[in-house]
Formats: sequence, structure tokens, C-alpha cells
Amino acid sequence: MAWEMHPKKLQNAFFSAELEIIKFMKKREKIAHLTTVHSRSDTRIFEKETSSLASAGFETFLLVGDKIKSTSKNNVSILNIGPPPRHRMLRMIKQPLRIFRSALRIDANLYHIHDPELIPVGILLKKFGKTVVYDAHEDTPRDILSKSWISPILRNLISKIFEVIEDNASKKFDAVVCATPHINKRFSKTAKLSVIINNYPLEKELVAPPDLYHRDPRTICYIGTIEKIRGIFEIINALEFLDVKLILAGPFDSPETETTARNLLGWSKVDYRGTVDRSTVREIMANSSVGLVLLHPAPNHINAQPNKMFEYMSASLPVVGSNFPLWQDIIEKENAGICVDPLNPAAIAAAIKKIIDNPSLVQAMGSAGYHAVQNKYTWRSESIKLIQLYETLLLNN
Repeated sequence: MAWEMHPKKLQNAFFSAELEIIKFMKKREKIAHLTTVHSRSDTRIFEKETSSLASAGFETFLLVGDKIKSTSKNNVSILNIGPPPRHRMLRMIKQPLRIFRSALRIDANLYHIHDPELIPVGILLKKFGKTVVYDAHEDTPRDILSKSWISPILRNLISKIFEVIEDNASKKFDAVVCATPHINKRFSKTAKLSVIINNYPLEKELVAPPDLYHRDPRTICYIGTIEKIRGIFEIINALEFLDVKLILAGPFDSPETETTARNLLGWSKVDYRGTVDRSTVREIMANSSVGLVLLHPAPNHINAQPNKMFEYMSASLPVVGSNFPLWQDIIEKENAGICVDPLNPAAIAAAIKKIIDNPSLVQAMGSAGYHAVQNKYTWRSESIKLIQLYETLLLNN
């Protein structure tokens, strides 16, 4: 019949209608997102959360500390509080004070903080009668256990102390936004309100429909921060077993990591692109046949949902990932790739070889991942949850 609509189009129509209703029914509430750690272009904070809020009609501010002048983008006012000091501890003292003063000057209806070091700022804002949301990007107490810059002797103690601090703070904040179900499981026991806002990809940002293939069958890629705990040494060692080229893009976490990586035998098969913009990321993915996300089994990784995994899937790229149960439930259950022991270069190589030696498997896995993201793992549904959370908090405070 003429009125029938494809389910996908119908879903998008309902989404658009709901967004318009929200815009119509609400005032121009002022929202401020605060970060002293993340960049102004951070995918979760800027591309997803603040841009979605601005599109929904909120007057949206993003306070950051860097060397770039204040500006506006996607209807988000990006305000620079000043570049951070080089010393880590000085930054953790000076930047929160700067951002607190700037936050008060904005006089927002709701403040959304993104960094553990801003917990005291959030508590002070509550003292001033403000509505405050804490965004738990990571399971930070478990993340501390893997921090190389913290003495191994002190990690357990610092992790336990911080968990107590974070749990107590969550009782004071109006809500905690959790990036994964695992993080939410913890805060649902302590916070007034906890909501899962998954870090799923933007619907059309990196999508390459599965019938449009321009893949190099012998090219694979890794895109993201390059460090030991994210498996870079095992990835490069796996290249010794393969006739492939690895496109590597992203910043090294330290000069030492880069030196070690370049001295490995497999480096001769690496095409290192450095830090790249989003359009170059799309280009790299479009020209590759496998995407790698092989984090080590650190406590904070096992239950994480890395954004890069979903981005590979959205770009119709088969994924070779770590064999964590949660990742297996996503990657292998969706038939979007293969999960292996991330500490075993031979196993990594075998999985890559199985995929790239079979073009039909590349297409089948890429197509399955693409459709899984389109139907299940998309930012569209998460943005609605975030907007509804704000509406609830602003109505009740």
C-alpha cells in the first residue's frame, strides 16, 4: 500500500518526530559540558553528546583547556579555559580551579563533567545548587591498576581509595552517565540515578554500505592510540607471519613505545600515517580488509565496549578482536569477525589470514557488522536516552 514504509525509514521518522516534539515543548535550557583531559573534538563528548544536545535545542557549552581559541561549532559554544601545565599533578590542581570559575560564569541549568579529576568541581557546583551529571567513560578504579606512571606498589591502594571517592561522589550528583553496562552495574548501587549511554557510532559518519567494496585484499588497519596495553607489539609481531600491509594511524603514547615498535621485524610491513582526521579514517577503512582491536586483558578492558570496534563494523570491516566474553558476544555472535588471544601473535596472524584469504568471508563479515551497527549499535538511540535524562533532571530540579 502507498502508506507502507520500510522499517528503517519508519524508525528514523519516529526519531525525527520525537526530536521535534522535544524542541517544541522545552525552553532554551543552558547546558555546560566540562573536561580538562579530553580534547575539544573528542568523539563522545563533542561529536555525539554536545552536538546532539545542541541539535535538540539546548544552549550548549563545552569548556576545555587547550591552546586553541574559543569558537562555535555544530551550535556548540566551545570555551577555552587556558592550556594545561605540562606537569601532570599541577594540571590536576590548576585546571579544575580554572574550569570551576568559568563554569560559574556561564550559570548553566545543568553541568555535565567528564573527568575524575573534576569530581571536586562537581561537588562544589552542587554546593551552589546546580544540577550535576557525572560521565563515567571508564571503570576508573580498574583503569588505575594498569597505569604505568603509577608505582605498582601504590596502584592497588590508589584504586581502592579512588573507588570510595567516586562511589561517595555519585551519591551527591544528580545522575551518573555510564559508557557501558558493566560500569552501570556498579553505579546503579550507589548513584541517585544511573543511565547507560553506550558509545555507539554516529549513524552515517563512517558507514560504507556492504555492496560498495573497494578493498585492498592485503591491507589491514589499526586506528587509535598506540600503546603496549592496546596490543601494538603483538600486532606488529603477527605481521611476520603474513603477506600484508598494516596501515597504522594514531598517536604513540610515548617515544619509548614508538622506538620499540619501529625496532620490531614486522615494522617493515607498516605504513604509519601518524594522527589523522576523521575523513582520513574513513579513507583508511574503505581501503582495508580487516580492522584490528586487540586490547590486552587489563581489568578495565575486559568489559569495555571500544568505539573503534563499532566503527570498523559500521565501515563494513571484518574485525579481529580480543577474546573477551563481551566482545565475543558482539563480534562473533554477529558474525562480524574473529576473536583471539590478544597476547598471541601467531593466533592473531591466523585469524587475519583466514579472513583475507577468503574474499567472500570479508564481504559476509563486513556486511554482518554493518547491519548489526545499523540495527542495534547506533548513537541515534543513545542520544534520545541522553536528551530524555536531561529533560527529567531539569523538570525535577
